[in-house]
Amino acid sequence: MRYLIDTNIFLFMVGDKHSLSRNVSHIIDDYSNLLYISSESVKELIHLFQANKISDTKWKVAQDIVDAIENDWNVTIKYIQKEHLVAFSNLDRVENHNDPSDRLIISQAICEKIPLISSDNKFRHYRKQHLELVLTKNKSDPVQRRLHLYRSRDVARRVSTIGIFNRPKAQSFGRFFILFAAL
Repeated sequence: MRYLIDTNIFLFMVGDKHSLSRNVSHIIDDYSNLLYISSESVKELIHLFQANKISDTKWKVAQDIVDAIENDWNVTIKYIQKEHLVAFSNLDRVENHNDPSDRLIISQAICEKIPLISSDNKFRHYRKQHLELVLTKNKSDPVQRRLHLYRSRDVARRVSTIGIFNRPKAQSFGRFFILFAAL
């Protein structure tokens, strides 16, 4: 199946996979699924990198992000087309949601008839406009936040004890290895 991942989901994949729900983790880890990211999300990632709001040891320049998306993470960049802009122009505004990048990504998912994976609860209001949405857990939920903090401390303790690092390249290699092994 095909899925469009939101900007925040890509960031969770890269740096904080424990922030993903079990359902979303299964979707991402299922190698028969095709994962896409909007060029609008890539623009947001580049902006965040240039503003020093995100970093990764492998990303020295913004171009490294673009390369890593497809080469290290096996996620295909889906470029904005005219039909996506037409869908964007016809998308009804939802109260308290004014982010034009989010709305363009939503329009792209609706137009392409691809389920969108996000953690943004405001996206659920677009289901009435034919958005197929897969939501991961809500980070503002206090129970989920405590569980996330516990898991983060536990993982940090195990990593420092045994020295195992969950690196994007290793995950990417695993996706390719399983694809070739299945052939």
